[in-house]
Amino acid sequence: MIHLYKAARWAAGLAAVSAVFSFGGLTVAQTPDAQAAQAKTTAAVALALSAQSMPQDQVAVGRRFVKAMNLETGLSQTLDGVFAPVRDQVLGGLPAGAPAPRKAAFVAALDEALADTKADILQKLVSGLARYYAARVELTPLTEMTEFYESPLGRRSVVSPQTMSEADKQALGEYALAHTAMLEILGAVPGSMDVTRAIMQQQGATMTATFKTRLCRSLKTRGVTGAACGGA
Repeated sequence: MIHLYKAARWAAGLAAVSAVFSFGGLTVAQTPDAQAAQAKTTAAVALALSAQSMPQDQVAVGRRFVKAMNLETGLSQTLDGVFAPVRDQVLGGLPAGAPAPRKAAFVAALDEALADTKADILQKLVSGLARYYAARVELTPLTEMTEFYESPLGRRSVVSPQTMSEADKQALGEYALAHTAMLEILGAVPGSMDVTRAIMQQQGATMTATFKTRLCRSLKTRGVTGAACGGA
């Protein structure tokens, strides 16, 4: 239990979370304005990770964009993959002869603590990304792209690109050519990865203690005590 977040496991989870932002393998081309764009990204990442207040209307659009891009769902599924082996590891350490009622109570407490921990990380990731996109992309293009990805074509391009027809693909290409806001979003992708990595690293530094506290609290409500939680 004490070793839930070994460095290797957390690094694997961090890499998996970053992979959510592959955008179908798209890369951002270097342009003459690359340095200015990088400076803008760096400033937006710093603001997103800070406690500094931001205009709520911009952050609200940033949150809509994160939802429209299906990032929360992708991050949630990725975190499930990070936490599944953690759960298996903890359950594998249970005494083979543990009484069934006590084991059932422990499993329920473990699942509750993991769910709460995952929800906390997911909320921080979504909030950080909403702040980042609100800071990195001007409100008008961010709103434009949010509305596009909320449209049927935009939803298909994100949620089920493999089902897109040739007509869909052509329409998507024409939209991208006609709307420079698409390029702004692509230019913001590297910074979104920086934000997620930073949040995952921050959480990894304290998550073992936070998880143990949650697990012990959950066990206590079920009448299960142990030396690891300060019990007998």
